[in-house]
Amino acid sequence: MPRRLRLPPPSSTASPGEAHPTRAALIEAAAEAFVETGYGAMSVRDLAHRLHMTTGAIYGHFRGKANLLGEAVRLRLDRDLEGEDGPKYPETKLAEYLAHNFRDYRKRRALRALLVEAAAAARVDDDVRALLHDVVSERQAGWRKQYRDAWIAEDLDPEVDPTAVLVIVWAAELGLGVLEALDISLPKPTVLANTVQRLIGSLDRGPRRHRR
Repeated sequence: MPRRLRLPPPSSTASPGEAHPTRAALIEAAAEAFVETGYGAMSVRDLAHRLHMTTGAIYGHFRGKANLLGEAVRLRLDRDLEGEDGPKYPETKLAEYLAHNFRDYRKRRALRALLVEAAAAARVDDDVRALLHDVVSERQAGWRKQYRDAWIAEDLDPEVDPTAVLVIVWAAELGLGVLEALDISLPKPTVLANTVQRLIGSLDRGPRRHRR
């Protein structure tokens, strides 16, 4: 079984008076570097050079590059998919919320590029796989609850598993990243949003109940 890595408590190895990015800024910079250069091509030394800091300063915050990637994915998921201050969109109906989400899909290209890099690294690196498994599993646990709550609140089709719908939606997001990496033409945001809304909206039992 791949071992679970834990982030060490932040410590400082910088010289007195030497200014370095904060831990959050370091994660953000690493996320950008992994997207622009590629996770495999970016070493800790390269990242340190890019940020004008020592490798020791980076290792003072992170045990290694895999930990930095895991935190970069966590940061981008929180910011780009979930929002920093609660729900990202004002819609309360699941179909409308997801439609708005996919209408904005082009804004998340960097997130998807990072996830593609992370997935490729996870295939060959046990540390990356273990870290990303924990990050994504934690997020999916929260999403599963939201979908189940929506199923009950909106009286959606009980014969359809909300967790399966979540997996399909999440797989669609990841799949867009793969297609973007291959420079495949994608639907316009409004077309994709309308399709998602109609698909999820078809699970509403209300219209069928009224036709009886």
